[in-house]
Amino acid sequence: MEIIAKNNIGYDFFRNLLIFFLNSFVARIPFHAARLFLYRRIIHVGTGSSILMNTTIRGYRITIGKGCVINSGAVLDGRGASLSLGDFVDVSPYARIWTLDHDPNSPDHAARARPVCIEDYVWLSSGSTVLPGVTLGEGCIVAAGAVVTRDVSPWTIVAGVPARPIGERQRNLVPRKPYRPWFE
Repeated sequence: MEIIAKNNIGYDFFRNLLIFFLNSFVARIPFHAARLFLYRRIIHVGTGSSILMNTTIRGYRITIGKGCVINSGAVLDGRGASLSLGDFVDVSPYARIWTLDHDPNSPDHAARARPVCIEDYVWLSSGSTVLPGVTLGEGCIVAAGAVVTRDVSPWTIVAGVPARPIGERQRNLVPRKPYRPWFE
């Protein structure tokens, strides 16, 4: 676990601040190709991936694999530690992925950063939340509104607060064609 000093103002702070202001502009561009071109200057975005309008990108430590779809209203937080999305990951509207939180045992609520790894073919449903330090195994599904506090095994369906296994997913998935919106 990485603890970030309370008064650590340096290069990362200013880079994250720049990305915050850039994202507030880029997220509102109505043309997907132009928006994706600019996002690729901030973070790593794989071929065939789509980031729809009004997505919030926080930080620059974000890697998105090929064929991913990041829907409107999603929050991707790469400020404190790395956030890695595999190939063909679907992030539904208003899903949130966090890499930075506060230490509840610290008297001054010190920030702590832990990486999040999301493997291939994962589906995060609407309103789901992934907390820092979590790994989502290949092909798992996080149900709508679930809060993932622990690692999820491959091909498992989880739901609830905190998220618990409720089923298994089929393993014979065929990769879908890339989503190519003009507007969105």
